[in-house]
Amino acid sequence: MKAIFTRAYGPHRISATDNDGNTVRVDKRSDLQLEEQHNDAARALCEKRDWHGTLAKGYWLHAGVTVGRVYVWCGKESDESIVV
Repeated sequence: MKAIFTRAYGPHRISATDNDGNTVRVDKRSDLQLEEQHNDAARALCEKRDWHGTLAKGYWLHAGVTVGRVYVWCGKESDESIVV
C-alpha cells in the first residue's frame, strides 16, 4: 500500500510524493482553501499514476508543527476522505 505526502513549496506550489519517489507539483490556486489545494495535489499524483479509490487524509507533523498532509488508501468514504 502506498502513502502520499503533500507539502507546500514556497508561496506558489504544492507537491505530492509517494513512498517510491513518484512526484507531481501543482500550482496553488487562489480560489481554493489550503485543504483543497493539498487534496488537488494528491489527486494529481493519483491521476498521473492511474490510481483509483478512496484516500483518508491526516496531518504530517514535525516537532509539533504541521508540515503537510498524508493520504492513505482506505475502504470507505468519510468526512476526511477524498475519492480519486
